Amino acid sequence: MKKIEHTYNIKEMIKYPELFSRYSKDGDTYLTIETTGLSPERHRIISISVGTISDDIIGITTFFSDNKDDELTIIENGLDAIGDAGRIITWNGDSFDLRFLSARGEEYGIKSPVQASYDLKKIFSPLKRFIASGSLSLYDTLEDMGISDDSVPDGKTLVTLYKTFIETGEKRYSEPVLQHSVYKLTGIMNLMCLHSCLNINKAVPTINESSVTDETLIVSGSTDLFFPTNLHIGMDGIDLFYSENRFNARFTLYDGRIRMYFPDPASYVRLKSDGSLIPKELSRSMSKDSYERVSKESCFSLVKIPQEKKQLENYIMSLEKM
Repeated sequence: MKKIEHTYNIKEMIKYPELFSRYSKDGDTYLTIETTGLSPERHRIISISVGTISDDIIGITTFFSDNKDDELTIIENGLDAIGDAGRIITWNGDSFDLRFLSARGEEYGIKSPVQASYDLKKIFSPLKRFIASGSLSLYDTLEDMGISDDSVPDGKTLVTLYKTFIETGEKRYSEPVLQHSVYKLTGIMNLMCLHSCLNINKAVPTINESSVTDETLIVSGSTDLFFPTNLHIGMDGIDLFYSENRFNARFTLYDGRIRMYFPDPASYVRLKSDGSLIPKELSRSMSKDSYERVSKESCFSLVKIPQEKKQLENYIMSLEKM
């Protein structure tokens, strides 16, 4: 086994250090593992990487397998390194990293004391519908944040490089594997910043610019919240985008009017006679054949463009909550 230690200034590796510091805590320990495959019954651990923050310095320690018989030593050292953690922070760690580590430990009679982590992938699952890629894979989410490194090998290439290193002993094959671990670990640190995105339904927009054509109304401005990745709220006729402290909204015009969506479809029905939306309470005295139910997608009315900027800002805020 090799023990490799790296230190970095936080500003070197974290894109939004001030935002990161808002969500990190003393005692946080970051964890990721590399394996030869996805099955703990058939594969083994290549490395365990552990990261900590002290003042403005990131410390990363990787316990790396340089032969086929040192997995036990790696597991023992890895568990010891996270033993005093306040929070063990992972990305998909509860489903993979910790489960794999526990299963491989049991092969050697070691019972892992860690049952669960502060798993960012689970915490950020509500954001999946807002993120452009629609994916919460570690690599896609980092790319969405504008943090990607094409020089870092993907998982399949990593395993091939590692196996070549074991066969040849040549350092040039192991270095990309170690680089991959640092990329993942500092990536998880960067993804801590996505906590701010969980507040998307509380963002207060301020319109600064607007323009109207025959087909669209476009408005843009700022928000009181900072979003470190691009977020999108889309409904038929409306697209709302957030990035950092800016937003842009595009409304399709229908004879000069925009779609005004309402948040509770169960409270409305649509009249078949003229297509107007009315509160469900008003339909109680009407024939059931005279109206129809509406869904989230069809619960809207066509309205004139609000003349007051505040009215449109309030409507954009309501879309955030849907």
